[in-house]
Amino acid sequence: MTNPAIRWHAFLADLRREVAAARASGATLALLLVEVREFHGLNLRHGFNDVEGVMRQILSRLAEPLKKATAINRTGPNRLALILPELAVPELLPVAAQKLFTQLAAPYPVGGGELVISPGMGLALFPDHGNSAEALLAEAEHALGIARDMAIPFAIPRKAGAQQRLQAERMAQDLEKAVADDSLTLHYQPQVDLATLQPAGAEALMRWAPSIDNPVSPDHFIPLAETSGKIQGLTEWALNTAMRETMELDPDGALSVSVNVSASSLYDPNLVLAVESGLAIWGLPPRRLTLEITEGALMKNPALCFEHLARLRALGVRVAIDDFGTGFSSLAYFKTIPADEVKIDQAFVRHMATDDQDARIVQLVIDLAHAFGLKVVAEGVESGEALARLGDLHCDLAQGFYLARPLDYPGYRRWLADFDPTRLNP
Repeated sequence: MTNPAIRWHAFLADLRREVAAARASGATLALLLVEVREFHGLNLRHGFNDVEGVMRQILSRLAEPLKKATAINRTGPNRLALILPELAVPELLPVAAQKLFTQLAAPYPVGGGELVISPGMGLALFPDHGNSAEALLAEAEHALGIARDMAIPFAIPRKAGAQQRLQAERMAQDLEKAVADDSLTLHYQPQVDLATLQPAGAEALMRWAPSIDNPVSPDHFIPLAETSGKIQGLTEWALNTAMRETMELDPDGALSVSVNVSASSLYDPNLVLAVESGLAIWGLPPRRLTLEITEGALMKNPALCFEHLARLRALGVRVAIDDFGTGFSSLAYFKTIPADEVKIDQAFVRHMATDDQDARIVQLVIDLAHAFGLKVVAEGVESGEALARLGDLHCDLAQGFYLARPLDYPGYRRWLADFDPTRLNP
């Protein structure tokens, strides 16, 4: 077998040559990295020879649709690299990548049976994502890491200039220090039980201010944390902080706390251990912790997602599906998903008091959820009329600006002490 180092240097030489040709001709070039996930486990379960046979079949499957590839190199035991020169329509690369993934993910005949693999792909374009072979390779590796962490078929970097990438790198470095320097905090948006009009708990929302006058929006730093591999650390911090502060607020009561879990954290096998450890350390009863996931996260890899959710619920922790109704909602989910509640997206709740169609959607979700034993939380409650309408529809919980905006920890404590249900009348 060829020395891996020799294979790698040969591939890099090919890439440098093709990048130089593309630069000279003004053409667009694509670099595609393919990784067979759980390769070590496959070797243990099926044996080295069978898995090597599958790798040869993968090469064959790639060669047919990618006839224009100048090189298909095996750059590691579970890695392949492909150089695709002179792309006529670069915009179609995601479509081609999805088709390629479907072809690679089909079962492989092995020893009278079948072997199924979980491939992942990272793609990068010259000159959009890198102006040299090394830069292009770094972007493709980064994209492959995103695909791996988020358990998705493939990833393609966003087109960004050098200055933007430098800023993102600096922010990622600052984010890594955020837990140690106390620049991260949790804000709490209260939830009210619509049957009793009493506080039921709150959703914990992460906030980051590297300096007093320089807060960073979660819409910016959460995706950055995911793509830079920092999200697991932030998720563990949020879980522990939410449990600790909830116990400080209400050690013997029933106040719950909801913590958002990103797609990459959800698929991390260490999440269950982190939750179990946090519950043991802070003494929070598991039923008082809810983990919120989005429909989009659920659909990236439903089988693995369901497995992890089932393990979390086995601890006694509750699971909520966030932004329900905006993604891939299906009646089948009500039957199969291991969850305890759904959160109706605020897009339907905000205008339900004046929009009959939104009100019908909200009622439908509530009725279906209740039929399958799920509780319902309505987000985006911004008026007393909407709150009253939700009560009439037998919704379980509500949150929104009418009740309270997200509050820092001292503010949440004061809100609980000053809460007066009579002020909630429309």
